[in-house]
Amino acid sequence: MTDKGIKKNAQSMGRSRRNALRDARVMVLEALFSREYADGNVLSPVDVFPAKDSLDHKSRDFRDRLLLGIQENQPVLDGLIADTASGWTIDRMAKVERNILRIGAYEILYEKDVPFRVSIDEALEMAHQYCEPEAVAFINGILHRIGMEHRSEKAMAPVPNREDAGS
Repeated sequence: MTDKGIKKNAQSMGRSRRNALRDARVMVLEALFSREYADGNVLSPVDVFPAKDSLDHKSRDFRDRLLLGIQENQPVLDGLIADTASGWTIDRMAKVERNILRIGAYEILYEKDVPFRVSIDEALEMAHQYCEPEAVAFINGILHRIGMEHRSEKAMAPVPNREDAGS
């Protein structure tokens, strides 16, 4: 294999890892969204996600940590989101938007290995896919403000190479 082939393979592996983490986030979004229509009880990864899926071990761990962490910290996350979204209560927000905000806010606050910008970019990717266009700016503004006010050291840190980051 040539140097060019090695570099291309490494880039492909980085993209695959990013895609797996994006898939993990979408799985969490779907689970949280479904929970809104169910009884609201805590969801266990074992009960929600298939035993066999396309995620690698690290991505599966990330997915499970997100789902459990968001549920465990939901009162804190919801309070922070509502406080940051002037004039909006968490219940007034569309279900998909508030769950994307929960995922992004959780990553910013609790996932030290996921860079600030990556958390926001991934949340915006989901918003572009699942929300109305005006919601994208709304989500961006809230997550950016949460990061700047509550994790400014993370928000101001240089963005590492995306293949090495939590995306």
